[in-house]
Amino acid sequence: MELIEFAEKRGEDAAKFSLSTLDVARVRAHNLLVLLLGGAGAMVGLVIANSAMRPWVLLLGGVAAVWWFGLAAWLAVRGLRTSPARTWAGIGARILRKGEEWQKFEAESIAEGGQPKAALLALREQELSLMADAADEYRAASTQCAAALDSAYLLAALTPVPMLLAWVVGYFFCGG
Repeated sequence: MELIEFAEKRGEDAAKFSLSTLDVARVRAHNLLVLLLGGAGAMVGLVIANSAMRPWVLLLGGVAAVWWFGLAAWLAVRGLRTSPARTWAGIGARILRKGEEWQKFEAESIAEGGQPKAALLALREQELSLMADAADEYRAASTQCAAALDSAYLLAALTPVPMLLAWVVGYFFCGG
């Protein structure tokens, strides 16, 4: 196996892995977003249904709903926005679709003192560079999504903290 073949194989594996990691992170983020929105909506429904209850009970439900709606919005903005990412099939795919482009590329390479094999090697090197750029973009996008997920999970787990504060304020200052 030539070095360029090895690099192409490893580059394609890296790009595929990076893209699949991004897909997994986005699916997890979408699932958490649905959970947060559903939970916040349910809390709002409970507050509305029990609006005759004590003010501090309503405050608890309202705080929880706002907390989870805020988490959902934060996750959507930080983890689920479209990220710049390209495909790794670049110039080679276009050349395969249009044979005359390859003839032009090869002629330019020969005119510059190269050989037909050198033109193909140059094309493969360009494709390899595009593949590496795509893999880097997929990794950057999946890292951003994963970081937003990590923070959203942590903040969701901390929901009892603002709930406790709301209970203290509501119970002691709104006439428990």
